[in-house]
Amino acid sequence: MRVDGNSPVDVWDPYSCGLMRGDGCEEQVNSLSVGPTDTPYLRRNAAQASRDPQPRTGATLYKVIESAYVPYESATMPTSPAGNSLGDKTLKVSFAPPVFASTTLSPLSATTMVASAVIRDRLATGTGGRLLDKIDAQSTYKGGEGKGLVDEYLVRNAATADAAASMAVRDFWAFWYRACFPRCMDWRIPDLASSLMCMSLAIDYVGVPDSFEQSWLTDAYVHASSEGLACLQGEQATQTLREIALFNSFTKTKEAVVDASASIPGLKAFVEASGGIPTPVELERARWWDACYGTLLRVIITTQDYHHLTHADGTWNAFGCDKILRAVSQPIRCNDIPDMLFDYTHKEWLNEQIMAVAVNGGRALTGYGNAVARITDTVLACDCGAPGHEEGAELAMGTVLFEGIHPRYRLRRMLKGLACAEPSIKDAYAIRPAGTRIKTVADTVLLPGDQMYAPDWTPLWTQAPASTRTTRKDIEKVARWVVKRSLSGPRDYAGAAACQAAAETVLADCDRLIDVAALRGLDEAWMHLFDTVIDASVTDAAAREQAMREWRPVVGRIWQEDVVNAENPSVGDPEYIDERIFMDMDTAFQRSFYQPSPEGFAVRRAFLGVVTSLFELSGLNPFARMTDGTAKLFAADSR
Repeated sequence: MRVDGNSPVDVWDPYSCGLMRGDGCEEQVNSLSVGPTDTPYLRRNAAQASRDPQPRTGATLYKVIESAYVPYESATMPTSPAGNSLGDKTLKVSFAPPVFASTTLSPLSATTMVASAVIRDRLATGTGGRLLDKIDAQSTYKGGEGKGLVDEYLVRNAATADAAASMAVRDFWAFWYRACFPRCMDWRIPDLASSLMCMSLAIDYVGVPDSFEQSWLTDAYVHASSEGLACLQGEQATQTLREIALFNSFTKTKEAVVDASASIPGLKAFVEASGGIPTPVELERARWWDACYGTLLRVIITTQDYHHLTHADGTWNAFGCDKILRAVSQPIRCNDIPDMLFDYTHKEWLNEQIMAVAVNGGRALTGYGNAVARITDTVLACDCGAPGHEEGAELAMGTVLFEGIHPRYRLRRMLKGLACAEPSIKDAYAIRPAGTRIKTVADTVLLPGDQMYAPDWTPLWTQAPASTRTTRKDIEKVARWVVKRSLSGPRDYAGAAACQAAAETVLADCDRLIDVAALRGLDEAWMHLFDTVIDASVTDAAAREQAMREWRPVVGRIWQEDVVNAENPSVGDPEYIDERIFMDMDTAFQRSFYQPSPEGFAVRRAFLGVVTSLFELSGLNPFARMTDGTAKLFAADSR
């Protein structure tokens, strides 16, 4: 049933992945359509599409009705009878027996079974599994963030708790779209794309340990999706909805398959008889569908501002550049970092890091967080001439904000919980020693390829030894990355030089300061860097005023609370601090779309560049602390 990891399977195409098997499944899935269309599923010819250099010349997903919901302003969640009806029908198709049978028999399910057997055999039954359980017990669990979000919406704009729940759901994906696709000129496009994608949460986030809120049933998600189902049309809108039904079905299939793997006698023999350990490429195929990721991209890249980057069938055209391909997959890997401990203990075993640790131990994680950060800087540095490098970098940067700041992922809270753990765990996840921080960033190098691991699960990156000291050249090098992240398009030399100088100053201080209070005090330096980038890239008075009033303070708060403050467990958390930082940031994103298009985009790009730099390039990277901390504990456990 498995497909070899090197076979030319198209991850975007459910036929190629074996998810659409049999007439019964096709009939059910093709009964779903958005708008007046009876188009059959647009099956992709993988071999032809992979060679097709021609992008789309017109959007294939578009708005036909103006939406009524305005994020952070509306008091209620508007719904459409037609949208609600289509949402209910989608759920019925997701659970239809022919659809469930088809996803169960797919090669992706076989990959899930073999991956689960590998993890049970090599990790769950040994000291490594017990170590992950121990670490997870001392961190902060994912899930339950709905209450804080609802309470904050009620203070800001929501009239009822039910309306607030649907707003929290709809703005969840909407922020990811607003941050990752900042070139959208019409704010309704990312909002409606999110609304449509809320149907992918109606199964995945209901009745599970990491639910937004255990009391929320499918109604909250269907209501959040209603306007998207009613206001969007086009062949890709229909294709998106059909893929969501397959994803919903695969979600339940995956749970059943992982549970069934517990009954396999002779795990090693089973893995060998099944073709061996899944390769990174093979696991990635299953993980894309486990995350509904191709569909999540499809619904936005086929709209008016991004369709030039797509193949004729609405899939991302990387134009043969491995660096763009890595950037397109970065959101999966960035998500897997804060989720690793939770995913292991709750048997969400398509997480790439869990498989790497199962196969090669903790050394497979050393440097992973910094290597994922390098994806952005590598794609920005590529000069192959293909379109999409800037957009790929923005996708990666927006995901860092989403995974690092949204209350759902609790990265700050996890690190703060681990800072209160027993000394060995606390020390493993601590900030790196002063004088070495920027060196580790500067000397992390991605090896050629579009994956993070070779077929044998050895890392495709190198980094400096932990004790190597930072040099002035390291600081200058990383500062250039900060500038590239923050400025897009032609650059004024004097403005770019000012940004470089401001970045060098704050990075040097990040590297040398020891005291946590002193590090927290660098918030003003990061805000000054943001000011300098705005001076270099934004001329419109209204856009500049909004940047100073709404964006600038959030830069400092994110530095203090999300990057540094986890190191100080004695400092208590103000109520709903995560919810407020996230919602203030997202409100600023939303309002920036009201500015003139070039200026609004420049402000969004400046914020993306500066905030992802303080996360990933400061030497205090919370994502790297999570992966390196776990690697250190595995190394200590194996002595």
